[in-house]
Amino acid sequence: MFYKDYEIRSYHKKFKNQVIALEKILWGDDFKKNNAYFEWKYENNPYDKEIIGAIGLYNDKVVGFIGFTALKWFLGNKKKAFYALIGADLCVHINHRRKGLYSAMAKLVNWKYRDSKYELMLGFSSNQVSSSNSKKLGWEAFIQRKYLHWYNYRDLIKKRYIKKIINTSLGDKNRLGLFNDIEVTDKVNPNAMSNLRERIPLLVDRFVLCQDLDFYQWRFLNPSAKYLFYFAWEREKLAGYIVIECFEKINAGKIVDYAYLDIRYFKKMLKLLIERKHFCGLSILDHNLNEDIMETLHGLGFNNNYLIRQLLLKKRNAKNKYYFVKPLKNEKKEDFWIIDYLDVRKGVNWEVNEICSDVI
Repeated sequence: MFYKDYEIRSYHKKFKNQVIALEKILWGDDFKKNNAYFEWKYENNPYDKEIIGAIGLYNDKVVGFIGFTALKWFLGNKKKAFYALIGADLCVHINHRRKGLYSAMAKLVNWKYRDSKYELMLGFSSNQVSSSNSKKLGWEAFIQRKYLHWYNYRDLIKKRYIKKIINTSLGDKNRLGLFNDIEVTDKVNPNAMSNLRERIPLLVDRFVLCQDLDFYQWRFLNPSAKYLFYFAWEREKLAGYIVIECFEKINAGKIVDYAYLDIRYFKKMLKLLIERKHFCGLSILDHNLNEDIMETLHGLGFNNNYLIRQLLLKKRNAKNKYYFVKPLKNEKKEDFWIIDYLDVRKGVNWEVNEICSDVI
């Protein structure tokens, strides 16, 4: 289809190198690394072998791209499942911005997949500009992105202000290993993690991400991210885990995924990494956290004191960010916002953590 001076079309592999070259705006200048990231994210997705996305062409050159990854979700039990498209890597060449390319590309994907197996389009990485455009296209904000934070203030100050004199990063050699019944490793264990998930009952009346063997064999092979895995073992079976994405430059971590049979395993793993000073800062998405997790986090010093965070990290006040959702239908009917009996626009109906996001 044509839009103004642009041709808008579905992604095709013949444009792969052009798309990767364009995405250096978001991913950096290393083409080889970016190619590996693209292949992992889009070509190796376990839930759809087709690369889903749209490009904008100007004089036969790619000047815009939006991609979508596929994820599977459960509704209350494992017999009720549906698929969603996760919008990712929206990028428009600097000379072609503010001309409606995002809207045109998103509309094409919406039209192409309106009668497919996919029920929803989800956006987990919106910024101020894309949020405004998404609302114009009928997307609804359904979850506010807010976090609980923990800091080792002494190490954080050393790392931030006198890092040229003192190196506070412990490095992997001091992190990895077996500490009684807790294993710390940089290697994913798909079989143990998926088996643990099978033993944990799903939350009733919630949309819950499907984390099966296929998911674990794919999700943590991201070549652009570094993860640490904390495994709590009991009688040679996995009883709990925490996955942390590492940001080595500031010696910080983000808890992106976790599961446990009993809250005591979650607490033991967190206490270990805090007591051994594996990080000087941690964060976790604060959404629908149950009472046990909240009590554990608060007891270990997690809080939402953004003023201290802004002062320590010299961050400016930022506007609230949200996750967005839109049914993959053209007609505007209220029923299209309902899957089975739950309204997708209500954040209380979702069990979401950072592993759902495309930006990991």
